[in-house]
Formats: sequence, structure tokens, C-alpha cells
Amino acid sequence: MAMPTKPRLLIAADVYPDGGGISAIIENIIAELQPQYEVDLAIVHRPNGSSDQLPLPPERIHAKGSTGHIKPYLMPTSLIYPLVVGRFLRSLVTRIDPDALLVQDGLFLPIPGLLATRGTRTKLAVMDHGTITNSLDPHWQRMMPRQLSFPKNVVFRLGFSLDRPWRDLRWRLGLGRAAAVWYVGHELQPWLERAGARAARYAQVVPHDFVPATPEMRAQARALFEIPQDATVVNMVTRLAPEKGLEHVVESLAKVKGQFDPLVVLVVGDGPLESRLTQEIRRLDLPVRLLGRMGRQQIALVHHASDFHLYAGTIGCGMSIALLEAMASGVVPIASDVPAEQRSLIAQSGWVFEAGDFDALHAALVDALSSSEEERSSRRALAIERVRDYRKPRLTDRVSELLQAGDLSESPA
Repeated sequence: MAMPTKPRLLIAADVYPDGGGISAIIENIIAELQPQYEVDLAIVHRPNGSSDQLPLPPERIHAKGSTGHIKPYLMPTSLIYPLVVGRFLRSLVTRIDPDALLVQDGLFLPIPGLLATRGTRTKLAVMDHGTITNSLDPHWQRMMPRQLSFPKNVVFRLGFSLDRPWRDLRWRLGLGRAAAVWYVGHELQPWLERAGARAARYAQVVPHDFVPATPEMRAQARALFEIPQDATVVNMVTRLAPEKGLEHVVESLAKVKGQFDPLVVLVVGDGPLESRLTQEIRRLDLPVRLLGRMGRQQIALVHHASDFHLYAGTIGCGMSIALLEAMASGVVPIASDVPAEQRSLIAQSGWVFEAGDFDALHAALVDALSSSEEERSSRRALAIERVRDYRKPRLTDRVSELLQAGDLSESPA
């Protein structure tokens, strides 16, 4: 007797790997869904980088190729992007015939998703992790041009400004026509709940392979990174970009230099600030190690070696997946209050400071580094408990609801 086939899902990502949280989110979502579903991944733009971290066989990974010259947030290429990407996704929907298409962006991918699923049995779900709110954030709008040199910064300002009416229209159309709209952070709720009954929150997926370290695992991880067993270890898992508050972190570490030795800071990730950070770390002779981009298993080892996880983000990009992974691993968090959901999650399990405020960051770091082992142990236990409570509602429940539901996609956004 033939075994019943599992429902098939196609997940679409604008960029993979992105050098930041979206890559981890996609990897975790795939790992979460695979026991119950057949999963394929469509990658619109795959920059230089490996897909080895994806828990998928190569035949389930479908990359369009490089579309880096087609910017979905700048006129005039933002007019071309939905057609090019829509055609790519349509070809996959026609060939794979998935039960649902899950697009990992609420701003760029809903229109291509609608084009891909129009007239098919495939249901479209829009998942947003902060793209909509970022595009509306004045701080983000000012930050992006500052990362670019002349004349690219001028082109960005002009293209982004001209794109605004089309940008507003396409995310509203996407929310209005999708069969389901899912979000993780409370800051996304006012925008995505315009989809009415089709909007629902789910808990950011925390991978089950991030677990607290036993004393033996901790000792082995420290030996692997050649860290003294008695050192205090702080880690950051982040994109090395201006919005991540890294300059304030370097300034704070310079101020506490020599006060909490032996101190080691492990930074996982890459990005546009890597060269500048390397120079500053050397100039100030800080105990910071830039480890570059790492895979899930390597990041788990970083957490096993660490006492604290520092997140200094200054704009709301949705709940930090790195923060959740750290807390699930029993690492005490020191984090900014952006998004606001992080403050309620962390509660008394760590330290929360006002985003972008150097004095607040520095005070939290000093307080954490000054804490006793008894206090750290208590906060570690609470962090693990907080993440365990956070895991619901589950994404698998939302997918099941979508596949069982009737068509609600015609209600206005």
C-alpha cells in the first residue's frame, strides 16, 4: 500500500544568504516544516555564498540567479521586479504544483506571489519580518543613503522617493489578495492586521537544535575557540551594518577595557562595516574576535562557549532570531528594546536598554559583566523558560489552518 504523500510547500525568499537574520529565519522555518511537509525553496537573488546550511537536497533549491541590479525599492526597477520575479515563481508553481506558496517578505514578494498563483490551486501566504515597517521608518530611510558613496546615495534618495506611491500600493494589494498574512512582531500588527481575518501572529521559529550547554559542552566549546575556561564571554550574532549599533558596542568595550579580564567578545557575521570594525578593534586593542559568517552548528558552539549575548540593533527588524537562539541555549541576553516585543520576552532574564542610547547600552553591559555567577545562573534558567513559553502559536499550526481553510483572499486590506 502506497504511503500518503505529504503536502508540498514552496517558500520564496528575496535574498539568500543575506548575511543576517533572514538566512537564519529561512533555515529554521524549513527545519520546522520538513517533518510534516515537502519543502522547496525559491531564491530570487543569491549573492556569493553557500547554501550548505539549508536542510534541503539540491534539487529542492531553485535559484533565479543574480538580480542585484533590479532594486525592488527604487524606481524605475521596482516596476520591473514584480514581473521578472513573478515569472520565475510562476514557472516553479506550474512545475512543482505546491499546495501553498509562502513568501518571506510583505513588501517585495506579494505581487510576484499573486502573479505566480493566479488561476492555480496554490494558496499564497505572506510572511513579513519587518520589511514594511523598515521602509516606513525615518531612521532606516536616513541610514540607507549614508552607507552609500556619491553618486549612489543621490540615486537611492531619488529612486526611493519616487517609488513610494507604488511601494504603498503593492504591499496593500498583496495583503488584500493573499490567502493568509502572518507576522511575528507586535510592531508589524497595525499594518498586517489590515488583512482582517486572514492575519495571524505566530512565534518566530526557534530551532530545536539550540539547547543549553552542559558543563562538558561548555568546556569543549571554549577549548575549540581557545578561550580560557575562567573567561567571561560575550557574543554577538549580527550583520555588521550601521543599524546594529556596533560603533556604540566598540566604544563601550573600549571604556571597560581591563576592568573585567579575562574578557572575550565573539562576533559572528559579516557586512559593510567589517573592514572598519577590524581596524578599530586593532587600534584599540580590544578582546574582540570577528568570526565571520557561520552555520547553525557553529553558532550553537559559540553560544555554548558564552555567558552573554549582546544585541544592539537600533531599528525594528522583527524579533531577533539570534536573540531567541541565544536564550534557548541558556545565554543571558543584553539587548536593545527594538522591537518592543524583546523587552517583554527578556523580562528579568537579562538586561534591556534603550536602542541607540550609548549610555544605556554601556550601563547594561557594565551591570551584566559585574554580576555574580549566582545571578547569571538564575538569569540563564529564566531565559530558557522564557523562550520555551514563547514558542506558541507555532508556524506549523498556521500552515495547517491555511491548507484546511476556504478562500478568504477577496476581503479588502
